[in-house]
Amino acid sequence: DNTIYNVTIDISANDSTNLTRLDISSAIHEYIDTNNFQTLLDKNAVKFHINIASGPTTIPDYAFSHLDTIIFNNIVDIQIPSGVTAIGNYAFGHDHKIDAEQYYTYSKSPYKQSSELPRKLDIDYNKLFTDVPTFKAPFINSIILPDTLTSIGEGAFCNNIYLTNIILPESLETFGEKSFYGCWNLESMTIPNSVSNIDDRAFEKCISLTDLTFVRDNNSLTSLPTRMFFNCISLSNIYFNNISIDSIPVECFFNCKSLQKLEIIGVDDEGDEIKISNRLPDNVTIIHKSAFSYCAKMPNLEFPTNLEKIQMNAFKNCRKLIFN
Repeated sequence: DNTIYNVTIDISANDSTNLTRLDISSAIHEYIDTNNFQTLLDKNAVKFHINIASGPTTIPDYAFSHLDTIIFNNIVDIQIPSGVTAIGNYAFGHDHKIDAEQYYTYSKSPYKQSSELPRKLDIDYNKLFTDVPTFKAPFINSIILPDTLTSIGEGAFCNNIYLTNIILPESLETFGEKSFYGCWNLESMTIPNSVSNIDDRAFEKCISLTDLTFVRDNNSLTSLPTRMFFNCISLSNIYFNNISIDSIPVECFFNCKSLQKLEIIGVDDEGDEIKISNRLPDNVTIIHKSAFSYCAKMPNLEFPTNLEKIQMNAFKNCRKLIFN
């Protein structure tokens, strides 16, 4: 019998506002025990749809990633209610050690030896879970965050390898370190102009990410983090849209070997808006060490008039690059 059972579990906080990890695990285990689903769960025949009741303002640290691997891996959907303002550290993420390079040891052509990376990763998850039994990743492929959310904690979605799409609300202000690290199948991202801080390695190893857009006129975000797009090997387009960053940090775009377009919003002599390709934002004064190293497809780049310093290896192995 290959039947897959899709079950919805409602989770509520005991004191209505303070959701705890115990509330979450108790609700899920009670459902499994009441319905005698443990045998089916052991066969990966149960998929969980989680509905968090209104009331809590915070999703706690390790909210779901603390669950047993077999439960965590079979979560396919989580409904987060309006009113939640913060997602805690590693709430939906797991800081396991396997990464994209290790995965490709299971495939026919490791990406280090391949000129093209598949747009969608054809991962043999059964083999992956068998060979790496501690590997944890929920089956969530899309998530809508509430319009009350202001902060995403460290590693909140770290290594969610199935996640293909996520919509960030206009209320969001901060990203924690490694918040979307290793989301292998995440394809695009739009960062709202409410965001004022992004911590290091936020999108590192998002190897299917192709497009990232900063919503126009973000005057609060003055710097990008170290290794923000490190090893985002499919990233081809960045739309800066007149953000006010003053530097390109260490290894920010390291090994973004598909990167070809950096676009900003400019103004022509008549005051009309124009889009300018491959020019850094006007306020950038320094390009740090290895910022664009191994961006092998970048064709040209125009420096802003305020640029003062370019550090060592900032453009190492950018073979096609022509400076303007």
